[in-house]
Amino acid sequence: LPILVVFPNPELRPENVRSMETGIDYSSGDYRSQLTLFARDYKHARYTQVRTVVIPGPDLEIYQIKNAGDAYVFGGTHSQDLKLAAFFDVGTRATFQRSKIYDLG
Repeated sequence: LPILVVFPNPELRPENVRSMETGIDYSSGDYRSQLTLFARDYKHARYTQVRTVVIPGPDLEIYQIKNAGDAYVFGGTHSQDLKLAAFFDVGTRATFQRSKIYDLG
């Protein structure tokens, strides 16, 4: 029988996200192309950390949510679509993304 125990975590701070996104569109007839660039800055980013405690019988897994520090993500997405018929179109979408967690203090 699983038992859920909840402990308060007063050190958990609100996660703040600042985001910026810009892009360009091109369209000609049945063809459309779009490029979007984005950047996001996370303060007090939250991540789930897992700790396993072995007790007699099955393992007990304890999940804790903690602030792991600040992080940033930047990248871009390119998509293109070709309309082949009134009810059918084909397209591609490619995304490049880089991220970094820092200030783990």
